[in-house]
Amino acid sequence: MKTRFKCYVVFGLVALFTACGGSTSTMVGEYSSMSKCLAGMKSSSGENLKIITDKPNKVSGKLSNGEFFSCKFKSTGTKGQYYEGYYTVKE
Repeated sequence: MKTRFKCYVVFGLVALFTACGGSTSTMVGEYSSMSKCLAGMKSSSGENLKIITDKPNKVSGKLSNGEFFSCKFKSTGTKGQYYEGYYTVKE
C-alpha cells in the first residue's frame, strides 16, 4: 500500500512538472579541451557559468538563467578523444 502511494505521488509530480515546465531544447558542441568547452558554453549561451560539479573529466552546473550545462570527456573509436558540451534552453 505504501509503495503504491509513492508511485502515484512520483507520477503525479512528474506530470505536474511536465505540464508546467514547457519544452526544453539541448544545444550540443564538441571541443578539443575542457577550457575550450567551458568557454564555448559561456559564449554560445550568453550566460555566466555556476560550476557545481568540478571533476577532471566532467564539469557541470547551472547557467546564470537557471538552465543546466555540462562539459564531459568522451573517447570513441570513430571520433577519438574530445569534450562534449551541452546546455539546455527553454523555449
